[in-house]
This record gives sequence, C-alpha cells and structure tokens, in this order.
Amino acid sequence: MIQTLNKKRVLKYLIIALASLCTLLAIALVVLYIMPHRSERLQQTSTKTFSYEEAVKQISAQQKKDQAQKNFEEGCETQSYLHDKKVARTVVLFHGIVACPQQYSTVAKAFFEAGYNVYVPLAPEHGTTDNPEATSDITLNSLTRYVGNSYSVATGLGDEIGFVGLSGGGALATWGAQYIDGVSRLLVLSPFYRTTQQAAPNWQYPFLLSLYGMNLAPDRQVQDFSIRALTKYLILVENYREDLKAPHLKHVAVITSANDKDIDLDLAHRIPSKLAKNSAASFQHTRLAPELGIGHDMLSPEQSAVKKHQKQLNNLYLSFYENRPPAKEL
Repeated sequence: MIQTLNKKRVLKYLIIALASLCTLLAIALVVLYIMPHRSERLQQTSTKTFSYEEAVKQISAQQKKDQAQKNFEEGCETQSYLHDKKVARTVVLFHGIVACPQQYSTVAKAFFEAGYNVYVPLAPEHGTTDNPEATSDITLNSLTRYVGNSYSVATGLGDEIGFVGLSGGGALATWGAQYIDGVSRLLVLSPFYRTTQQAAPNWQYPFLLSLYGMNLAPDRQVQDFSIRALTKYLILVENYREDLKAPHLKHVAVITSANDKDIDLDLAHRIPSKLAKNSAASFQHTRLAPELGIGHDMLSPEQSAVKKHQKQLNNLYLSFYENRPPAKEL
C-alpha cells in the first residue's frame, strides 16, 4: 500500500515537473519570437567631413589597420582609386559577406576610368584567412560605424557621393542611404535583404534573428557563412526606416540574377523600388538572364561567367548607377 502511494506521488511530481518544463519552454519560444530587433541606435550613425588630404590619411591608416590583423589575407585591405584630388563624383563600394575589396577589382577601375574617385572599404572582421569563423565576431555597432566612417572618408574624395553594394554590402548600402543625408545615389547588386524561403521559412526568421543575431546561441557555419554574421546584417535590414524614405536620394537601381538561389529575389527588387518611389527618386531594375550562367556573386572576376561578360557587366553597373541605358544589353 505504501509503495503504491509512493509511486503515485513520484508520478505526480514527474508530471508537474514535465508540465513546468513545457511551460517554461513555451514562454522561452514566445519571448524569442516577439523579441524586438528594432532599436534607435541602429537607425543612426555618426559622420564627419574631411578634406581630400585628411581622407587620404584616413585611407592609409585603415589599410595599415587591415594589414595588422592576425592571419590577414594578402590583397584584402581597403582599396582606393584616386585622381590625386577631390573630384565631382565619388562612389563607395561595399563588398559581400566573407568577401573583401578584391571583389570589386575590375568594377572599381571602371568607375575610376569614368572620372570617379572610388573607395572600397574592408568590412569589420573580414580580410583574414580565418573566415567565416572570424566574421562571427561582427557586432551591430561595428557595422553601423563602418558605413558611417566610409561615408566620412568619401566626403573628402568627391562632391556627389553614392553607394554601391553587393549582397550583404547591398543591405548595408541601403541602410546607409536612408540614414545619411549626403548619399544621393544607390546601386544594389544581389542585395541580401532576406534568405530564400527554402533556407529560412518565415516562421523561423524571428528565432534566427533572436538566437544568432543577439548571440544567444553558439555560432554555426552554413555553406561557409557564419549564421551570427548573416543575422547581424539582417537585423540592420529590420531597422530600415518604416516609411522607406530618403528625400536626399536622386536615383536608386537594383540588379539581380535569375540564377541566384541565395536571396529572396522578389524582396531584392521590392525594397529598392519602394525606396525610390517614396523618395521621389528615379529607379532602374533588371534581372540577369539564366543563360548567362551568373549567380549570386555577379562581381568577382574569379567567376568564369562573370569574367566572360566582364566588359558588358561593368558597363551595365556604371550605366544603372548613373541612370542611363547600358551601351549593350546583356
């Protein structure tokens, strides 16, 4: 009789403990799902105004800082292509996640030859042989400072300043174009505003931003990318202006590829389109045909398909940035 009572009591306690555990788990899931990812500090950045000489000194200092990183990858430091004086137009080129300024080697020269001073800054925690692990240490504050500091350097290089960004760099360029009044042009290439539904369905998205974007879960690498790094960029997308409006913008353009399996292609066009419309800016858009064989990375000359069409691609990017039709359609 006593043994039977003890068994019932133990079973009762086990049921209570299990119910409590399930309740705590449910509460934790709700908290992770509704955790806010928007913040005022992620909707602003500090900028300065430099002379040409000061900007050149800033670039030199940044290059030395890049090269001083542990396990630095040769050739991945911040790059600039300058006409030895301040010119009418300058452009800042933001590279993709786990890439580096080398990604823009041919495109940067095309802009330079068109008369631009060109600045290609290395992103935080990039440019080493430790990627993608090193990018796990990226912080949201370091990304907003990176965009603000890059713009500050550009103030000394040209009168009109525009942003170009590929993939994660496109997400940063779009963020900066909204919160920095001096940015007048924006061109985004394969912008990483969100992954595909196959990679991260909508119901998973808030959990990913909370767990990895807030560093609540240990990092994981997927397809040579740090999940923590990816979600940091996506949190900045969550902090775009609610009205997607930047009255100072004159022109917005977006180029994607039909072969891109890494991003939400519809959103990649919808955000720039809405930004242009709400800002009363001109807008251009196109999607590269699948038969070109070009995927998400439409910049790197190491990609055989990009190399094959390099001259036409350079012309397309420059034309869309300047709001004119390309010399020859791809």
